[in-house]
Amino acid sequence: MQIITSTAHTQHMPPHEFYDGALIPPFESAERAHIIDRALQAAGYTNTTPITDVPTAILHAIHDPAYLHYLATIYPRWCAAGGAPEAVLPSTLAVRWMHRYSPHP
Repeated sequence: MQIITSTAHTQHMPPHEFYDGALIPPFESAERAHIIDRALQAAGYTNTTPITDVPTAILHAIHDPAYLHYLATIYPRWCAAGGAPEAVLPSTLAVRWMHRYSPHP
C-alpha cells in the first residue's frame, strides 16, 4: 500500500469541538495523524510518498468547482462575519440530501 503523507495537518489545531452538547478536546488533531502514521510504520507499511502541494488540476478533476471555491473563501468569510479565527466549527453538518448552498459562512 502506498501512503501519501503531508505535514499540512499540523496547521489543524482547533482548541475544541462539540460532542454530545459539550466542548471537548478535538478527535481530529495533528496528534491523531501522528498516531496513525506510527501505527502504519509499526505494521510494516513504509511505502510513503511525501507531498507538499496537490496540483490544482487534480483537485478540479475530483471536486466540484463550487466546493473548491467554498474551501478557498470560507475562512476569510467566517472571520469577517465575526467567527473566532482560532477554529471554524460548523453548527450543522451537511448530509447527502442537502443539495443547496448556504449564503452564510
